Amino acid sequence: MIERILILERGDTILLEHLPPEIRFPARSMMQQQYRLPATGIRLEDVEKDFVRQALEISGGNQTRAAQLLGISRDALRNRMHKFSLAG
Repeated sequence: MIERILILERGDTILLEHLPPEIRFPARSMMQQQYRLPATGIRLEDVEKDFVRQALEISGGNQTRAAQLLGISRDALRNRMHKFSLAG
């Protein structure tokens, strides 16, 4: 991981945002989340948009990393960013 950061990032200092989310947010990674549909329902599109936004936030805007967090390709992420008018 350190080698990858040194290759991919600029500068000679490793910053917190360079580290993967499982290291930056260990409690979140350890949690087993179960998603439940509210009895009142929810728009799937709203959930998808929020997850794309969260992945971009966690990854510091790194689209490749955000796509990895979501288990989709970078192109699929970019399509969703365009669909939801999220900056890119």
